[in-house]
Amino acid sequence: VWRLNANRSFGSVETVEMRCCCAWGLFGALLAVAAFVAVAYVERESAHGVPAGVAIPWSIKMFDFKIRLLIGYIGNPTLRQALRHYGNSSTAPGTPGVSIVDIPASGTVPTPMRVFTPALPSGSFPVIVYYHGGGFTMGGAFSVHTKLLGEKMAAAGFVVIAPEYRLAPTFRFPAGVNDCDAVLRWLQNAAADTETLPQVLREAADLSQGVTLLGDSAGGNFAAVASLLDRNRARDNSAKPFVVQQVVIYPVFPGCCQFPQHLSNAFILPEPIVSTLPDFYFGDPQDGHDPRVNPMLNPDGLAGMPPAYVITGEFDPLNVDGTAYAQQLREAGVDTTVAHYPTVHAFMSFADAPAHEDAYGNLTAYLHKRLQTKRVSS
Repeated sequence: VWRLNANRSFGSVETVEMRCCCAWGLFGALLAVAAFVAVAYVERESAHGVPAGVAIPWSIKMFDFKIRLLIGYIGNPTLRQALRHYGNSSTAPGTPGVSIVDIPASGTVPTPMRVFTPALPSGSFPVIVYYHGGGFTMGGAFSVHTKLLGEKMAAAGFVVIAPEYRLAPTFRFPAGVNDCDAVLRWLQNAAADTETLPQVLREAADLSQGVTLLGDSAGGNFAAVASLLDRNRARDNSAKPFVVQQVVIYPVFPGCCQFPQHLSNAFILPEPIVSTLPDFYFGDPQDGHDPRVNPMLNPDGLAGMPPAYVITGEFDPLNVDGTAYAQQLREAGVDTTVAHYPTVHAFMSFADAPAHEDAYGNLTAYLHKRLQTKRVSS
């Protein structure tokens, strides 16, 4: 710690020794907590049929990630400045003018989901289907990050449907993709017969003009893949695509791009975490060649995909994935907008993260222009 902060004045030798002892004490405490979490994680995942040979390496990688995160934060003054307020919003405050309804899975609803709607007396609104992030292995429709995004977009005049999907490594590829696509197909079928929808969607959702798919990180992957599957179905049936817009936020396409070495200790996503995603997501190493993992490998190309809005971050190693995807879309003639911000991965999930408000403002303005949505009065 002292060496990493050589540009700072720590005072006397006694002060330096005291701070070093405190640092080692903290490190020991972290080791103890990591051991406890690793045991708990192995026990939990073993109950779900995940062998210790999978659970233990994942726990070790997560601990290594935390240590690298700490070292990277201490040793990078620019990043420290950018992240001063990053962790201040551990919960998403309630947003006036927004209603939240949880819908369980049933014979007609393919998976549990949370629905965010503008709390207006009447009227129907464009629909966003939001696939949450979490590295294919964590997160959920009922998480605080989903609540933050859902409330912001509902307050801007959209109905947001956030479905659950099965998580790796308990459920590996293509389980999550299949769940996300099932929700999309369910909505497409319901557009012709809205009486099959839950009441909140019958009253507030306008499915007549299709839907926007939005996802961040792993959810960005699913938004891109589901857009491709929808395009393929439309082509096969000589029909109009149901997805009218894709919003892909710092997406991950495992194995698509070389990791940027200058970001090997990146905040949130250091290289060891990104490089091991295939180990926990894929059921077979050959899955990395499947277009349902990486749409850029689709043999028919990306022509005919819905217009895309791609968000990337300068300090996010996944910016190479998002940039590559946007480039291929443009080469295929797809209307593509890239919004690049000087910040880190997952910044749209934390209300105080750098560029958070700018990114949401620009996104909602873009969608209002594209979809001519109704604004909720403030």
